[in-house]
Amino acid sequence: PLVEGEYLVRVKASVNNTFEAIYSEPVSITITPYQAFVPLQNLYIVGDATEFGFENNVGNAPLFRDPTNQYKFYYTGYFTANNIKILSARGSWHPQYGSAGDGILGVSNADGTNEPGSIAVPSAGYYELTIDIAENTYSLVPFADGDTMPIYTSVGITGSATPDGWPDNGVQDVNMEANTANPHIWKISNIALSVNEAKFRANDSWDQNWGGTTAVSGTASLGGSNIPVTVEGNYEVWFNDLDGRYIFILK
Repeated sequence: PLVEGEYLVRVKASVNNTFEAIYSEPVSITITPYQAFVPLQNLYIVGDATEFGFENNVGNAPLFRDPTNQYKFYYTGYFTANNIKILSARGSWHPQYGSAGDGILGVSNADGTNEPGSIAVPSAGYYELTIDIAENTYSLVPFADGDTMPIYTSVGITGSATPDGWPDNGVQDVNMEANTANPHIWKISNIALSVNEAKFRANDSWDQNWGGTTAVSGTASLGGSNIPVTVEGNYEVWFNDLDGRYIFILK
């Protein structure tokens, strides 16, 4: 991508296999290929079981997309005993996803018709929500380790893809934000990233750091590989220290 190359082009004309084809004189042209980027569907959580309530444009957290299946999403966090729905875009109620029966995912039409019911949370606690918008399925299961996982003072993103580079160069991590309702889910609303690598760290220290192998979204492991950033641009970045999932949303 972005490397200019010289190519020879000619036109071939033929009637059928009986007649010999005729070729034009070759012409020299210069071609610069560009890196293809197809925006992926992002989904956002809403509902009175979440800290966002039934407001559809208050910085609602995204679901974390599976790195190998673009139709499968996860969200592990704390919910109260209320209801959840899924938005296809912030600031818009439709199409929206919800329950069309036990474990059956429903979706409304763009005009709001055929609206599904809410996904009910039976009692307050930590859960993992999984949905598949191709198979039209969902599950909501307790996340047993939620109450015992450490709560970090700070989590930041660092790396050669970030504006200041790795912290070993004497710079600070770019701090992310969490809230009291879900202290394990961290975000940064806008950061300029270059085509390079990144990681997440707790408390500005390598003692607790996470990395992964897949760009855009994936599951980071403690001490894992550097996360590749393959498209330059401004991003919204989310990281969940409960399950290591991350998502980079190009703005």
